[in-house]
Amino acid sequence: MRLPDKDSPWATGLFLALVGLLGGGLMVLASWHATPYIDDNERRYLLSMLTAVAPEGFDHLPADSAEFLDAPEWFPVGGGVTVYRAYREGAPAAAIFDVHAPDGYTGPIRLLVGVNARGTVSGVRVVSHRETPGLGDGIEVERSPWMFGFDGRSRANMPDGQWRLRRDGGGFDQLTGATVTSRAVLHTVHRVLEFHDTHRERIYPTGTREEGRGDE
Repeated sequence: MRLPDKDSPWATGLFLALVGLLGGGLMVLASWHATPYIDDNERRYLLSMLTAVAPEGFDHLPADSAEFLDAPEWFPVGGGVTVYRAYREGAPAAAIFDVHAPDGYTGPIRLLVGVNARGTVSGVRVVSHRETPGLGDGIEVERSPWMFGFDGRSRANMPDGQWRLRRDGGGFDQLTGATVTSRAVLHTVHRVLEFHDTHRERIYPTGTREEGRGDE
């Protein structure tokens, strides 16, 4: 069999095809090798975020024990919510909700909302978003303290009618220049509290729930 001349289009095409196959193979190999490290980093990041919104005093927070609760009427994005539980002395001390605010300015905003057993917010953090840089990204705690305004809030010390922005007649300040983003986060945190108070039997397993164990 006669090989094509090295200067012919056939030779060039064959060379490029071999380079492409080699490059693709190396990329697959690199991806396969890196996947465990990427998964481990993502796991560590999630655990750090869960810890940030959990109440003080918990002694166990298993990141691999997430439970999805089907509730499309409450949480339209994804059809429900993923719940992690923080424990103290073997009993659930808090529930941490992995949820999406569906009405952000540029799309859904993924949040972690920690709620202790008494129904009080222990922390709120943003996992991911696409809000406008310089305005909506103030929901990141590294850029603004606005998120800390939810800490210690509950439906007991903040009536349902006050879970609105001050400009809407409620009791919460907004992020400057980011009204839509502020409303989206506020509405979702309140929704999580309502769900927590309404569906405690689904959130805390029967026989292990201890009312009032959470911190104020």
